[in-house]
Amino acid sequence: MGYPLGPMKNVKVRDADASKRRILDAAEEEFGREGFAGARLTSIGKRARVPTSLIHFHFEDKELLYRAVMGRALQSVTHDVRALMEGPAGLFTGSGPVREEQFRMLGDALVSLTQRFFAKHGALLSVLRREADKKGRAAFEAEILPAFELVIAELERLREAGIIAPDVDGRTLFLQVVSMAAYPVVEPLLVDMLYPVDSRDLAFEDRLRAEMVTTALARMFAHRSPEAGLKSPEAPRARVAARAR
Repeated sequence: MGYPLGPMKNVKVRDADASKRRILDAAEEEFGREGFAGARLTSIGKRARVPTSLIHFHFEDKELLYRAVMGRALQSVTHDVRALMEGPAGLFTGSGPVREEQFRMLGDALVSLTQRFFAKHGALLSVLRREADKKGRAAFEAEILPAFELVIAELERLREAGIIAPDVDGRTLFLQVVSMAAYPVVEPLLVDMLYPVDSRDLAFEDRLRAEMVTTALARMFAHRSPEAGLKSPEAPRARVAARAR
């Protein structure tokens, strides 16, 4: 009596997906440590606990594996930024008043996302800085720039609507926030000097992130008095429409 092949096929697919993930994880670590030129497929195979022939089966050669590793890292941050903008950022598109707490929530999420990205993929990004052929940098820009532009466009829209200070440049503000979030992860030596590890408590990272967000909000709302409320982003558009009639 024969047995259905469906369940066995699903097991094989899961095993193949699992081995491919292990290869990508191991390759990211190897490329981050050794760079593209120094990375060896045999070392990656040992890290992933797979034969080198299986790496060639999935990725053919080292360059295609490198592109797959880079693409996975960039797609993760692009997906996270888009999900973030479609979630909390949606609060800014309604007709009701906008609360500063909404900006704080979005800023906290953006800083957290940046910290996680650099903590997980910082070594791989250092390979991009050393890369001679610039192909990886081109792929980086093509994948990640649209997500960045999404955030910058939202900041510019809020500035034009009079929600944030009229002299705020969205591109510069975004760069400042990302830089504040990334630097402690990329250069932990400075953080360790200012805040020795043995003096930190469990809430240290939360407080550090909150200070970054507070700094950005102070710049965004420097134009208004503490008593002033935040306007609806739709209000200026409504006035323009009324004048047009």
